[in-house]
Amino acid sequence: EHFYTFGWSGDLSFKARQAAGATLYQELVSFVHDFKQVHGVAPRLRLITHSHGGNVALNLAQAQEEQRKDLVIDELVLLACPVQEKTCHLVQNSLFKKVYSCYSSLDLLQVLDPQGLYKSNRLK
Repeated sequence: EHFYTFGWSGDLSFKARQAAGATLYQELVSFVHDFKQVHGVAPRLRLITHSHGGNVALNLAQAQEEQRKDLVIDELVLLACPVQEKTCHLVQNSLFKKVYSCYSSLDLLQVLDPQGLYKSNRLK
């Protein structure tokens, strides 16, 4: 019944994705609180992401560790999300009940994601 959209800068920066994840976390906590006030139950949350939006969503787990609001994402759908060394471990966080990752193994930029090219990152 409810649909919510979230946008971020799209900058190719780990810092930008982490900041966007923290902002999204606060927005979702507020949404869940308001929903509970009106309907008396918590909503089921399904996040559908594309490309680095998936890494923004994975950063929700980092925000959860810092803010401890006990948010639950029932389903996280990652569409063409580039693999990120800094966020790949977050997919296992208990914040996410189920995670679906849809990607093309033939799309080398998506699979490899040239992380070493970012100015702020020195990974190879």
